[in-house]
Amino acid sequence: MIMQGNKRRGSVGHTCEDGDLDENDIEEKDVYEELVSSLRPRKRRKGVAVTHSSDVPMDCRAGSGSPEAVAGDVEDIDGLADGESDDSKDNASLDSEVESECDAGERLPGKDPFCEHIEENLSEDEVSTLEKIANKPLTFTHNQCPILGSVSSSVVLPGKNTAVLEHPCSSLSQLHIKERLCKRWAVVNEESSPTHSGPFTELQYKLFSIINGYKDLLYTCRTFENGEEIRRIYLLHALNHVLKTRSRVRKNNSKLSLASKEGKETSTDEFQDQGLTRPKVLIVLPMKEAALRTVKLIMKLLISPGQGQVSNKKRFISEFSEKKHAPSGIQKPVSFQRMFAGNIDDCFRLGIAVKGSTISLYSNFYNSDIIVASPLGLRTIIGVEGEREHDYDFLSSIELLIVDQADVYLMQNWDHILHIFRHLNLQPKDSHGVDFSRVRMWNINGWSKYYRQTLVIADYPTPEINSVFNKNCFNYSGKLRVSNSHLEGTICQVASPVSQVFHRFTCKSFSQLSEMRFIYFTEEILPEHKGPLMEGTLIFIPSYFDFVRVRNYMRKEEMSFAQLCEYTKKSDISRARSNFFHGKRHFLLYTERVHFFRRFWIRGCKHVVFYAFPNYAEFYSDVMNFLEQGSATCTVMYSKYDALSLSRIVGSRAEKMLIAENAVQTLVTGTL
Repeated sequence: MIMQGNKRRGSVGHTCEDGDLDENDIEEKDVYEELVSSLRPRKRRKGVAVTHSSDVPMDCRAGSGSPEAVAGDVEDIDGLADGESDDSKDNASLDSEVESECDAGERLPGKDPFCEHIEENLSEDEVSTLEKIANKPLTFTHNQCPILGSVSSSVVLPGKNTAVLEHPCSSLSQLHIKERLCKRWAVVNEESSPTHSGPFTELQYKLFSIINGYKDLLYTCRTFENGEEIRRIYLLHALNHVLKTRSRVRKNNSKLSLASKEGKETSTDEFQDQGLTRPKVLIVLPMKEAALRTVKLIMKLLISPGQGQVSNKKRFISEFSEKKHAPSGIQKPVSFQRMFAGNIDDCFRLGIAVKGSTISLYSNFYNSDIIVASPLGLRTIIGVEGEREHDYDFLSSIELLIVDQADVYLMQNWDHILHIFRHLNLQPKDSHGVDFSRVRMWNINGWSKYYRQTLVIADYPTPEINSVFNKNCFNYSGKLRVSNSHLEGTICQVASPVSQVFHRFTCKSFSQLSEMRFIYFTEEILPEHKGPLMEGTLIFIPSYFDFVRVRNYMRKEEMSFAQLCEYTKKSDISRARSNFFHGKRHFLLYTERVHFFRRFWIRGCKHVVFYAFPNYAEFYSDVMNFLEQGSATCTVMYSKYDALSLSRIVGSRAEKMLIAENAVQTLVTGTL
């Protein structure tokens, strides 16, 4: 049930550097009484079009009470003068959009997946079933797809599983895409992928056949080459969802307004078309450069040349295009340069409101349809219990969550992702001006999480990513996982012929993994590398917590070592690298995160110990190539719980190494 209480209503649609949010006290409301009274059986004698406060036509303000509330610029994407508008075009666009998506779907093959998904009324028994299986392992059916790779699907509720498209479609209209998007998609996708035939590339068609059925998807085959191709397809789905939602609200507003003028009675249940708050799509991105590309693509897909406006566009381009934070790409690998191209600021949030042919950027979250933000940007708004400034009501009615480049968040702060998932689809503490008679019953019942579609996109699978997908995605329509079925292994990229010894240690449960790894390292691996012949040993440690534990142990044992981690000062970095190179320090502790953000080339490295496998498989060959020619050695520790990482390093050999009787396996590059 919705809780009552006082809640600040400030502008939460700004980037993090905009400063603290405004403090606007509001009067305490009896939300419970308002909810109960709105749900009493009654007839409306005058069908006044009372809607969610967020459905009031948008102006171009960032948020009430904010010093940035003035829309500094309103621009057409094709260059109309600031402030220029075309009301006749806008109204015509609105009229053409106000149609029944379901009625249109009935004229096409099959029912519109949008209507089929949101109009499904789950029973209490079905919800009880979903609650029971939420923390239990699901049974997946495995298949191979030539385009996608390995596809694993799971049916959560029998009979509620929307069918996946099996045959290509020659027209987007057959897929129940809004006409407005159909026209723009052909142009936008053709510009980016000119060689494909039909509306989609092969990859896009396979992905859209899944996500258009409103299933949860974990896709772990993203690359720099297909990243933009995937971005376009999930934005097409997201914008289609937003336009259909807004179209339905406007249509019902028109019906209520007409009934009011004619004095007709209207049924309460007929117009339940909203959530408890307006935002419907949340897109989580790691850096401003990714947000810049995403919002630019939204503009292209929604606005035809010369027919629309974008408010606050200049401010957005200015703030998200800055490159002062981007590190130098000199002597850095191509993957590093592509990862850190453009503005790499990881603290931002942006509300986007769509009204006809107008897009409002920096809109207040409660007046937004789409929220684009980084995990850190959202964390600063959500806060934690006990903090004076925290707000997460705007996440209560999210119907589509897109987490792109999920692997990057492991290098930032994975706890922010978990924090966001914990605050999704909770009942809001304030009504925010909602008309409860227009709210769907499954929103009021607190069942929104069972209707939310979640798309998680990453370069590779990890236990953390798999866990958040399995334990925090409750979509009744089911879920699919797509992974790469053919892994060659990055061990083949090691330049010199080096003997690499893989030590498998025993661990009975995942909860004991950290402890057993540390014990094996201190008792079996470290003593072998203390002697003078093993001088110049680099110890690669992916986890910062493991790094701290090993560092403290080596300090206690008074060992000679230097350290490089993501928190090491610039002056200390130079000193540590120099001491290790000149043999003044026996060991060098080196974390994965410092390599991810800096990509150092470490000189003086004669031996390597992998405390655990790196998350990014390419880092294995990077570190191995630090080794000097001669009597170089490599030692690797792993357990059965490192199967995913092991397969990315050694490829198909991983299966044999995990079950081999001999716990020590040796591989030599150049002979594989």
